[in-house]
Amino acid sequence: MEKELLIKFNLSALGVRAKNWLSGDREFALLMELFVDAYLYGNYRDFSLQPVSTMRFRNSIIRDYSKKNEQKYRVQCRIPLQVWRQLQLLQKKGLSLSWICEEALFFGWKKNMVSAA
Repeated sequence: MEKELLIKFNLSALGVRAKNWLSGDREFALLMELFVDAYLYGNYRDFSLQPVSTMRFRNSIIRDYSKKNEQKYRVQCRIPLQVWRQLQLLQKKGLSLSWICEEALFFGWKKNMVSAA
């Protein structure tokens, strides 16, 4: 049996609707795994929000580029440890977990795996 980890992150209202459209946590974990593979190995750069701002002395800094008064919702999900290790690779690059989850859902929408309705 595969070990799972409970993660908590923030999503916008559109992200919550898209996540609720998925059948469950396993489908969301698969979507996150596909996004991480596309980001790390497939040069996927079609983002809905700009992820980081580069600086001269650092690779990146974590920023929240959402609108100033945008309502965020706390969401939790169970994902396998293998997917969590892949997410940690992106977090080491300076990307926040909330941004990764939002962009994974946007990636799924672009690939027609998720409906935002």
